[in-house]
Amino acid sequence: MAPVSPRTRAAAPLRMKQIAFDNQSHTIRRLRAKLETERGESAATKEGLETKVSSLERELQIQRCDNHSLRNTVTLYHKDIDRRISQLVEAKKEHKTNQLALEASHKTIAGLNVLEPNWKPREESQLLPRKDWKLRYPAWKENYKSRDVIIIVYEIR
Repeated sequence: MAPVSPRTRAAAPLRMKQIAFDNQSHTIRRLRAKLETERGESAATKEGLETKVSSLERELQIQRCDNHSLRNTVTLYHKDIDRRISQLVEAKKEHKTNQLALEASHKTIAGLNVLEPNWKPREESQLLPRKDWKLRYPAWKENYKSRDVIIIVYEIR
């Protein structure tokens, strides 16, 4: 059996102090356990946050690379568009030049038609056979050079 402590007036304050001390010890142990739990949770949270930060940094780096490649692609597209625009401008100038030359040739042909209104292109039915050409045009020459026959026809109007 446990020794019986005398229950006197002097022992009561000591017993009260002992109970208070035991309560404080229990509270301290409970708070230390809670602190360890919080530290463990904090470490896990810290690891999770570090992992998340590193993954976000990787994503940011990838986005920067993508941004850079997109910027390069856009620059290439702009250069290509500028090149095509300059080609179109050159083609437009060339078209304008060709149009002017065509109009000038039309005017020249119109002028020739005014000078010689009787001139018409010959149709195949109007062409003479070969014998008739020889009879009709005296300026017919035949030159033979090294097996090749060169026939020169002069038409006199």
